[in-house]
This record gives sequence, C-alpha cells and structure tokens, in this order.
Amino acid sequence: MARECMTLAELFRRNGVAPETLPHAPPSPPDSLVRARITQTPLQPCAACGDDSSHILVRDFGDGPRWVDLCWEHRWATVEPSPGMPTTLEGILADVREVAAELGLELHPISPEEFQEMAHRARERRGQP
Repeated sequence: MARECMTLAELFRRNGVAPETLPHAPPSPPDSLVRARITQTPLQPCAACGDDSSHILVRDFGDGPRWVDLCWEHRWATVEPSPGMPTTLEGILADVREVAAELGLELHPISPEEFQEMAHRARERRGQP
C-alpha cells in the first residue's frame, strides 16, 4: 500500500488552511518547548483536519515561524522519502526488520492508535488528563 505524498503547501491547499492563521512560534524552539506543546492537554488540533496532533513542526511561511501541528496521517503524508527509500509500509517495515535482525533485535511495530494510547498513558502518569 503506497502512501500519498504531498508538500505542506499542497496539504494546506487541499484542506483550505491559510498558513498565516497558524499560531506564531519562536524561532528554533528548544526541544523542551516542543515536548511541552506536544504533550499538553488537550492536544493541539491537526492544522489540516482538526484531529489530535502527534507531530509538531516549526516552519516559516514568509511572515515568521509558525507552529504546524499535524496528526499522524498528515505528518506522514508530508514526509518526503529519501532517494531509494521504500514508499510502502511493507517496504519500510522490511528494511527496518532487516536492520533489526542484523542487530539481534526483535521488532514490535505499533499502530497509530497504540501510539496515541501510549501518549495518553504518559500524560496520565504526569497527572494530566
């Protein structure tokens, strides 16, 4: 199953997002600020669809840096594969399994839903709903 790839500009165009409406971000925010934003409750909505975000980018669209909060699906849709990189989930997992086997590791991939549940449990451990 090949994933659909697009640029942020295409994602925003398809979803009617005006980059100037995204919240301002500090230039080159420290990792601690990014982690605080991605784990705060409630989660930031995806800039494209409004679902809970799981990825945060900072991009300058010409008027200063902006937070770009994206759900799992929209973040992966905007990641450009490296030359020679597989573009199907099956191909990516095959490459990762090969490397894991060479290192003597066992691979346990998780679904986006499991990722969200792990994030929810982490927030609960910190006393956040």
